[in-house]
Amino acid sequence: MYAAAAANLQAALYRSETSVAGVDVLDAGSGFGYYVDKYLGWQANSVTGVDLTQVAVENLRAAFPGQTFHQADISEPGWRVGTFGLVSAISMIFHIVDPERFRIALINLCRQVSTGGSLLIVDAFRPQWWPTATHARLRDLTAYAPTLESEGFKVQGLYPMHRWMGRAWVPGLGPALLERQPLLDLFAGWEGQLGRVEPPQLGWLNILIARRADLA
Repeated sequence: MYAAAAANLQAALYRSETSVAGVDVLDAGSGFGYYVDKYLGWQANSVTGVDLTQVAVENLRAAFPGQTFHQADISEPGWRVGTFGLVSAISMIFHIVDPERFRIALINLCRQVSTGGSLLIVDAFRPQWWPTATHARLRDLTAYAPTLESEGFKVQGLYPMHRWMGRAWVPGLGPALLERQPLLDLFAGWEGQLGRVEPPQLGWLNILIARRADLA
C-alpha cells in the first residue's frame, strides 16, 4: 500500500515539475515517518515534521535525529514553524472534520510556503457519493479553491494517489478484505499501475499540487 502510494506521489511530483532535491520540506501529520524517509531519500535539504501526538514526535526524533519535529495541532489559529519550499499534508487534513478548523489549518499550511514554493495535499478533490468514516470528511476541490486563491496559489494539477486503498467500502468489510494478503497484493498492483496512466485519471484519493506565485 505505502509503496504504491509513494510511487504515485513521485509520479505526481515529476508531472508537476516539483523537485524535492535541495528543498526544505514541512511534513504535516508525519505519523511514523514514512514520508519523512521518502523526502530525505529524494534528497530534500531538510524535513521538519509535525504530529498531533507527543509519542509520535518522540519516535520521529529517535528515528531521524538530524531533522526537526514538533507536537502541534495545525488547526490552531496562527500556528507556524517556519517557511518551506514544499509543505506536505498527506492523508491527514481530511481528519479535521470541523469546517472552520479545516479552513484555519489550510491557511496555516499555505502561509508557510515560500514564494515560488509548493503546497501538496492529499484529499478526494471530487464529489463524494460513498459514505466516509465519522472521523474523516473528504472534500471536493471547491472547499480548497477560495483559500488557495486568496493566499496566492495556482493549482498545478491533480494526480491520483489511491484508487482502491482508503476507500470507504462497507464499514467493517473493507478492512477485513485488506487483511487478506493476496487481495492486498492485488490491490497494491493496481495502485502501482494507476500512477503510470497517461493522462492521469483521478482516483479515490488524489494529490493536489499548488504553487505560490512569485510576486517579484
